[in-house]
Amino acid sequence: MRSILMKVMLFIIMIICFFSESLRQITGIPLVHIGNGIIILMFFFLVISKKVKKLWQSSDMLLILACGLAFIIFSSIIGIVYGVRPILFLWSLRRYLVFYCLLADCYLVFDNADIHLFYKLLDAVIVIHIVLTLVQFFIFGVRWDYLNGIFGTMMGGNAGVNILFIVNTGLCFYRFYKRKMQWWLLLTHIAWMCCNAFLSEIKVYVIELVVAMIIYVVVTREYKRVLKILLPILAMMYVSILLMYYIYPYYSDYYSLLFLNLMSTLSEPHHSNPDSLSRLNQISGLIRPIMEYAKIHRFYLEKLAPIIGLGLGNAELSTNGLFDSEFYLTNIRLWYWDFVLSMVYVEGGAVGLFLYSFAWVFIPVKATIQAINKKSGSDLLIILTCAMVLFIMIYDVSLRNNYGYMIWAFVGIVYAVTAKENDHK
Repeated sequence: MRSILMKVMLFIIMIICFFSESLRQITGIPLVHIGNGIIILMFFFLVISKKVKKLWQSSDMLLILACGLAFIIFSSIIGIVYGVRPILFLWSLRRYLVFYCLLADCYLVFDNADIHLFYKLLDAVIVIHIVLTLVQFFIFGVRWDYLNGIFGTMMGGNAGVNILFIVNTGLCFYRFYKRKMQWWLLLTHIAWMCCNAFLSEIKVYVIELVVAMIIYVVVTREYKRVLKILLPILAMMYVSILLMYYIYPYYSDYYSLLFLNLMSTLSEPHHSNPDSLSRLNQISGLIRPIMEYAKIHRFYLEKLAPIIGLGLGNAELSTNGLFDSEFYLTNIRLWYWDFVLSMVYVEGGAVGLFLYSFAWVFIPVKATIQAINKKSGSDLLIILTCAMVLFIMIYDVSLRNNYGYMIWAFVGIVYAVTAKENDHK
């Protein structure tokens, strides 16, 4: 009975956190903070009730949590050295801690028996999202970054839509491989995501879909089966690109420039001002600002600052100005908070980057080696999931903001529902 109550409670909290931005648009209440508190309290309850023993059954989950904890501890020590304001430290700590707690909660509370419920929940979310997207586009004339369906109509909400794409794409290929989804249903899912991508101007989904297909072929080696769906998928991708060019003509040369001159495209400033960071220099562009900050506040750490960072809290910012750090106010022109790697680099330097990202690199490499020796559905899903986490990590700041709850919960659920299959292996 207690287990069922925990599952129901976690489901409700997940829904609140997943769609917290759209709920705030409707109610004006930041419900996400309530969700954060319950997520952290639930984790401590699981520790007290000794359910945390389940963590020892998954070396991958232990590695992810250990790397996260190591990053938090390391950057906290550096923050103390720099004398970070306590309120900034706690605000930043919450941002990281709640995601790792959510990851652990989902792994500890859910199990393989819940997978069909997740499928139904995801299907329901997708249907509601598609209806809302069409209403926003055709009736209210919403466009660009504001067309976000179930994630509301706020600027930047398409990050949540993109995570929905990633989660659904990974599950669809996994179910297709396990013979639990027929080819026509897989193509239907890809079709709606491609349509949504060009309506919402989510250019990156085409690249994510290509990466997912390559991973599928490499891991499963089902060449004949993939050939049957390859041409329809390529056709849908091509049509979605043409339609996006038609709706948003100023992007008419985006993909041609991307493929012909990848480095030049990636080095374009993320915002109109030339000082703003690009995806290519989201790390290198912060070396000098970090050293300048260290020179002023801890001169003896100036040369070491790019390696150890400035500490947890010293990169913080907020919409109301209450949690704006000095580094943010000094370097506001850089827009470094658009990228999670930039935030991690400011707070933890090169060491922090290594600790934060190591597990997400190591786990898919290990799973790929395992899959080459023996094909496994769980390995495929884990590789797809971790690869997309890495993609998001490089692409934007979703892993650190309110749109990141879905991907963090998804990772925990993936390990929870594949644990039985891994045990059999």
